[in-house]
Amino acid sequence: MDIDPLLKEIFAKRELIEASFSAPSRAKIKPISIKNQWLYQLTETSGNKAFHRNLTSEEALEVILTKLLPFAKESIFYTPQANWHVIHGKLHKKKGSKTLKSAAHNRIKETVLPLDPLPFLVELGVVKPNGGLVPAKADKFRQINRFLELVRDVLPETSPLHIVDFGCGKGYLTFALHYWLTEVLKKEAHIVGIDLKQEVVENLTSLATRLNCQNLQFVAGDIKDYRPKHPIDLVIALHACNTATDLALFQAIQWKAGVILAAPCCHQELYSQIHNKELDSLFQHGILREKVAALATDALRADLLEMQGYRTQVIEFVDPEHTPKNLMIRAVKGSTEARIRKAQERYRVCKAALHVTPTLEKLLNIPPYNLPL
Repeated sequence: MDIDPLLKEIFAKRELIEASFSAPSRAKIKPISIKNQWLYQLTETSGNKAFHRNLTSEEALEVILTKLLPFAKESIFYTPQANWHVIHGKLHKKKGSKTLKSAAHNRIKETVLPLDPLPFLVELGVVKPNGGLVPAKADKFRQINRFLELVRDVLPETSPLHIVDFGCGKGYLTFALHYWLTEVLKKEAHIVGIDLKQEVVENLTSLATRLNCQNLQFVAGDIKDYRPKHPIDLVIALHACNTATDLALFQAIQWKAGVILAAPCCHQELYSQIHNKELDSLFQHGILREKVAALATDALRADLLEMQGYRTQVIEFVDPEHTPKNLMIRAVKGSTEARIRKAQERYRVCKAALHVTPTLEKLLNIPPYNLPL
């Protein structure tokens, strides 16, 4: 067997545990995990110093075939099935001496979607047609998989699933969710993506047609105007600006949606309302006032959802290194009376302390909770 196709197969199947190259190369390559991205760490030794470089699968294979393998007296590629020795250009197969388990601490956590040239990932510019991430879209691939992880934990058991994605934007998560549900889980899922921009909707509709995505529809319009034909199991509202998140939450509550996933954005509403003389240090600087107002907005939204019978969590959606807008409100229908009462009390106290009236409260027409303490 020739070494080139063998190495391409090993990398394609992610079977490499470690590769070592003797003089004059003096190098090693092993798989590593960095923020859920599958990479390979190249370690080159010169004298007493070691130099490290992280490479994509495509880059690692190119370095091996063009810079290391041709010049090393001996190279060894460790896989679970065998150790492949290349000595003076000749390939020898020996029994495997290392296992995947022994290298587990270096290996990347399996992602919900494989890093394969799936048609929708290629069309959306996340993955190259011949495989491998588009470097500029590495964060987007992590975000897609993190989103699917969060859905997986609370996915309703109903069939078929009816899902509405408010503000679907470029459709990364909408197409990913459709693919994962229908192609991986083999579920019947009806998904509607809604966006204000007609041009965006036309482009997404065209893409869905080219990819032959069944039961995936895109609609141009406002959140408040959409009327579903079926009970909704899951409502998604990611990065809806300012009070658009409140409108999406309100609609989801009105529909009695089983699960709500909202990643709020642009918290402007409470910035001008919030005040408390005893906490004036938090509000005298604009940047601090902005952060407190944003946290208060989402905290009160979470309590309002609890008061409507949802078990609610506020969790980290993506790494704050990639975006400061990294919180997600995840709400699942089915709270208890005790939790509802606690949420009511928390909301009353917080609202009174901060002197605010959030939009979601007004939409739900909740009696005022700003009574004197």
